[in-house]
Amino acid sequence: PWQGGDAVLSWPAFRAETGLSAAKPVAIKGVAVGPAQELERQRAFDRLRKRLTSACCAGGTPRYPSMAFERWWFSMRGRSTHAGGRDSDPLLSVAAKGADPTLVADLEGVGFAAAEARRIAVDLRATAEREASKLVGRSSFGKEPKVKATRDEDGIVELQCEATGASATMDRATYRKLKALYKLHGATSTA
Repeated sequence: PWQGGDAVLSWPAFRAETGLSAAKPVAIKGVAVGPAQELERQRAFDRLRKRLTSACCAGGTPRYPSMAFERWWFSMRGRSTHAGGRDSDPLLSVAAKGADPTLVADLEGVGFAAAEARRIAVDLRATAEREASKLVGRSSFGKEPKVKATRDEDGIVELQCEATGASATMDRATYRKLKALYKLHGATSTA
């Protein structure tokens, strides 16, 4: 039953109320998990996108194929799976080897020579592999990073984590609920 926006249920009670039975994190051997690692994983993904954009703008003439990064990423994921490979990271595709044919074709379609398109594709895959290897089995901080909470005169709360550079702003009621949820399901919780 609905208990209002300030209600905080235990994980088992929430699952029972919603009928949710399969919402458990899937562990992948050697993959670092946690908020800090997910933030670093997203930053690595963004660095890959910027690397492709920069390569497409080298020489002063921007030649970026529409949706090139997304098409490359989906193609790499599919090639990794179909080749029987297993990525070492859930976001950064690296199991497929060589130049991705989808990206090479996209780059050639906007005027890159075949050799240059292949070089860019191989470089992007190698960079993804390096980024993923930084995350394998890694705990970014060894312990939970410290978060600083500040309130303004209107009751708006800002949370800042200096170690990750992440921040979030919310109203007081949302902060109280977040705090209660953390107390209930924090890092030491096994529920």
